[in-house]
Parts: sequence; C-alpha cells; structure tokens
Amino acid sequence: MLVHSPLKYCERIDALLRLTLLKAWINDNQPHRYFASRESLYAHVAKTIIGNVPISFLEFGVYQGASMQAWTNLNTADESEFIGFDSFEGLPETWVNVKMILPRGLSQQRERFPP
Repeated sequence: MLVHSPLKYCERIDALLRLTLLKAWINDNQPHRYFASRESLYAHVAKTIIGNVPISFLEFGVYQGASMQAWTNLNTADESEFIGFDSFEGLPETWVNVKMILPRGLSQQRERFPP
C-alpha cells in the first residue's frame, strides 16, 4: 500500500535512520571489531597486518589528504611509497552523513585555487 506523507524528504533524517540499521548489523555480526574512527582502523591494520614493511599506498580522491597523512605517520619504512590522485572536480555525487551534507561537485581545492 502506498502512503502519502506530508513530510518532505530529508537527507539527514534518512542518514540517521540508516545509522540505526548499521548499529543492528554491527551487533548481529560480532565478534568483528568496530572502530570509532578511520584512524583507529588504520592503526589496527598497520599494527596487526602490515607492520612497518614497505608498502605502496595509492589513494584516489585525496580531498584534504587526511588518510594519506595518517598512513605516512603509521608506516615509515624507507621504501614505502605514497601516491595520491585527485581530479579536482569535486564530489561525483551528493555525500550525506549525520554531521553534514556535501553537495555534488563540492571541491575544497577549487574554492582555494580559482581557475
């Protein structure tokens, strides 16, 4: 049955509702580890899987370089290489999470360096 709602669709509310589904999935799929931040995930992977052996780290869509910086701090092997790629065209689609909505095409680089 199709129900008409007078409420306008809101991407932030949708993101919040999806978080409840994620929490349930995490609880159902334990004992897998849960990491509160990507940096704590990176640290765990570096410590338990990679160690400090040389790696080739490729990042596509660098944005502000936070992941690249985290990995360069975690892996200091002399022969490691860290390569970042970015088109500087911004986001290919609207990016929605609980804290913010980033519109399609947003590019911090473009805002700092006009064409």
